[in-house]
Amino acid sequence: MIRKFTYLFFILITTGLVAQTSVADSPLFTTTTNATWTYVFTAVKTSDSSSGEAQTIVVNVTSLPTGGANYRVIRSLADNSQYNGSSQPLSMGQNTISINDATFTRYVKIQVDSGDIEFDVISVNDGTTDAQDVANSSLFADVSSTTWPYEYTLPPLNGEAQTVVINITSLPAAGTQWRRKWTKEDNSLGYCCASTLVMGENTVSFGAVSWNRSSLVMMTNGDVKFDNITVNGSSVLSLDKMDNSSMTLYPNPASGIITVSGVENIKSIKVFSILGSLEKEVLNSNQVDVSGLSKGFHMITVDNGIVFAKKFIVK
Repeated sequence: MIRKFTYLFFILITTGLVAQTSVADSPLFTTTTNATWTYVFTAVKTSDSSSGEAQTIVVNVTSLPTGGANYRVIRSLADNSQYNGSSQPLSMGQNTISINDATFTRYVKIQVDSGDIEFDVISVNDGTTDAQDVANSSLFADVSSTTWPYEYTLPPLNGEAQTVVINITSLPAAGTQWRRKWTKEDNSLGYCCASTLVMGENTVSFGAVSWNRSSLVMMTNGDVKFDNITVNGSSVLSLDKMDNSSMTLYPNPASGIITVSGVENIKSIKVFSILGSLEKEVLNSNQVDVSGLSKGFHMITVDNGIVFAKKFIVK
């Protein structure tokens, strides 16, 4: 199995996308209870069909904390015990980690001892397929429902018809269902039409209404991997068209005007919420005023023929 992961905050909106982030901020890493090895990346799960294959993991590190940082490999053994590898130092640039194949199903994970490590790509087996888990995506909220624990809120379109297409790259063995959820004219909730997700493109549509509707897509399992979501043909998570290697924002955090540098001939700047809804757009300028936005994380995209993306904080 070939997989490649890169991080986009609203996905981003997921990973060719190069979007630098820290381990602490990346949805690809989760926190642990280990006092030393505080973050972990899962390269393959026991339930994955490729779990016994050899794994080559490449992490491209763009910044290390003072004093450096270390990683170790952990993996399950045939008797279900866990092997803990020795500590190894991370270096700037590409770090290659190789794990031999096995004759049994297993998980393979990489633990690190700092959340301040910054990286722009993690690849598994030199993949070209870009994907992220529903459970780890900032697009999907983890809600209290035990049957439908994950939901994605579509950008608001004031009651217009909406068609959502999600491209699935991996499904758990037990399968996954998805369904629609929306607000009715009296603000009560409507639900409809549970269906089974399949590999490749899955489509669900919301008809036009006369009121300002909120539209959501719900899922039963967070182990679904996807590499793109489009709403009415516009990519919310376009993982093959974005790059931010040369773009800088200042100030960041900001409370007023943000200036974009490192990008020439800017056609448009768009600012999105954490849920992916468009909040601001300016044309033919390298500045945008964010003073009216809510405090916290947002995403900015800058288009000059290539789309550059970076997160920022409103203070």
